[in-house]
Amino acid sequence: MNYTQEQIDAALAYIDYKETNEDLQLLHNITREPKSYTLVAAEIIAAAYRELQEAIHSTIAKNLHLADGDDCTLKRLKDVIKFKLPEDQ
Repeated sequence: MNYTQEQIDAALAYIDYKETNEDLQLLHNITREPKSYTLVAAEIIAAAYRELQEAIHSTIAKNLHLADGDDCTLKRLKDVIKFKLPEDQ
């Protein structure tokens, strides 16, 4: 499921114990199943993480010339997803 930025922000606020009533309503509206807000928030954050990881990997793969060393433009992104360049590069 693709979550909105508002839903992701609500999930992060809930996990950080900074949620508002609006955040709780957003989490409640996501599912009609008897799930806890913690589980719903975890599902949202996991989905957002996977989407970000895929986007970062794709960006690095398309811009290998900016990710070819330890002092490169995309180093922080490489590190966060543990991206490895192919051995033959």
